[in-house]
Amino acid sequence: MRYRGNGVGRGLLEEGVRVAVQRGCILGGGKGVEFEGGHANSHRVLPEMFNRGFERSERRARAVLEEVVAEVGGGR
Repeated sequence: MRYRGNGVGRGLLEEGVRVAVQRGCILGGGKGVEFEGGHANSHRVLPEMFNRGFERSERRARAVLEEVVAEVGGGR
């Protein structure tokens, strides 16, 4: 818990995008780095009202990934 809110996860994400850029995995406009729609935690087994927190976290994660790709991937 000591790393929460300190940008450690974002730093790892930035480094991953940077490596993808170096290896040519990112196309123009940042295409090539995205969350998989059917990832391991995407299947929801609980009723809708219990999934709201998961959905909110996933939206936030996707937004951060888009920001990082635009910052790091767009600056080639």
